[in-house]
Amino acid sequence: MNFDNIHRWLVLVPHRDSLEPIQELKRRLWQAGMGGVKLLPSLAFIAPVEEPAKPEHLKALARLIREKSIEQDRAAYIDGGTLDLFSLPGGLVALAFPLIPQISDTLFAASAHTYGKLAPYQGPSPLFILALHADSNTLVLAQKLQQELPPFRFRQGAVANYAFTYTGGEDAAAIRIRWELGKPYWMAHHG
Repeated sequence: MNFDNIHRWLVLVPHRDSLEPIQELKRRLWQAGMGGVKLLPSLAFIAPVEEPAKPEHLKALARLIREKSIEQDRAAYIDGGTLDLFSLPGGLVALAFPLIPQISDTLFAASAHTYGKLAPYQGPSPLFILALHADSNTLVLAQKLQQELPPFRFRQGAVANYAFTYTGGEDAAAIRIRWELGKPYWMAHHG
């Protein structure tokens, strides 16, 4: 596993007023003593990038997400899907759920001129990552806890650059995550 590189992503930041179900799920996972699971900030990972995206790329991506949420007759809502384990670049395993609508096809078919220099990625986009270093036991518990909470959905959010380092060793207790969020660019109002 590659533990000492900087991981750069484009992320979708849901408005904080919508995050109550997510914060409660994280709180319950933490209380259950999920040793070694590293909780992340409440962000949806859109795509890995080779370098931070420029403001015009972030604005175009925010427009794409808003358009997809409107065109699929979703009343401009973005909804959380089913929790699962996903493989990420760099050998990381994440406890996450895809957001609906998905933008993978449009995003990765576009040129670098539209959204910036995207790195190869085969997973769903956007993908709301709750924790890294999760396993099947964490998944089973998280799925059970998620059923007890209201569904996660939101209309307002922003797109930003995000970078994190994941350092440590194979021992989960030694792993440290440091992260930085760039300037957010808000999606257009839904109404």
